[in-house]
Formats: sequence, structure tokens, C-alpha cells
Amino acid sequence: MAEIVQQFISSMGHEVLNQRQARLDAGEKDKNDDPTFVKALLALHEKYLGVIRTDFDGHSVFQKALKDAFVDFVNKNVGNYTNAEFMSTFCDRVLKSGGEKLNEAEVEDNLEKVVQLF
Repeated sequence: MAEIVQQFISSMGHEVLNQRQARLDAGEKDKNDDPTFVKALLALHEKYLGVIRTDFDGHSVFQKALKDAFVDFVNKNVGNYTNAEFMSTFCDRVLKSGGEKLNEAEVEDNLEKVVQLF
């Protein structure tokens, strides 16, 4: 069952990568600042982390399936920049005043999500 969950989450992650690739193919400029992409990864992680915690009672086998699924696609880069560069730029943007216009709790929440993702 955990393997099926892992494959499903991995396929959802590859869809996020494919969406970024489609935007690049449509002519969007490739740059190391893509908050839409990073937010999509963070939302995906948060969604399935919640599923693992509630539906599978946080069982370690399913937590490992989640981790392995994210390792599978987060380490695949799309375009000229690595996903680590996107995460770094996103964190920099969140920490700078005026970048994302977030209050202190939202800044902490975003940074915690990025840390969980990696």
C-alpha cells in the first residue's frame, strides 16, 4: 500500500515539474526566481503530509513513502536552475522585507515548510 501511495505522490510531483516545463516551452523566461513553482511544491508536500498524518495515522512506512516520493522529483531540475536554487531564492524573497509581504508568523511558516521539503 505504501508503494502505491509513493508512486501516486511521485506522479503528482512530476506533474508540477511538467507544468513548469510547459511554461518554459510556452516562452516564459527561465530565471532562478519562480515562487509559483516553489509554492506548488510546498502545497503538494503540505497536502500529502496531512493525508499521511490523518488517513494513515502518521505511520512511519507512509512517512518514508512521502519522503522517497519527494526525493524522486525534487531532485529533478527543470530549466537551467536547480530546485535548490529556487528554494534558496524563495527563502531570500520571504526574508526580505516587502518581497512577499508576510507577517512574522507567515514568514516562519513558509521557512518551516521549505525546511520540511528538503
